[in-house]
Amino acid sequence: FKCINPPQPTDTTNPNPEDILSKYTDIKGHWAQSTIVDFIEKGYVGGYSDGTFRPNNNITRAEFIKILNN
Repeated sequence: FKCINPPQPTDTTNPNPEDILSKYTDIKGHWAQSTIVDFIEKGYVGGYSDGTFRPNNNITRAEFIKILNN
């Protein structure tokens, strides 16, 4: 199997921590804030379409696999 046109990332800019904290206000002050910001900067994780990150929610199997793949 060979992919002729591999998918390209839609946004190649790395967000800075201030932008991340202003976008996902529910991670500000969370005990894992620095790790969450680091993972978002590296592209391992992202938030939900409604502008939240929901750091206290359980993750689904699909979300876990996506994190591993990223």
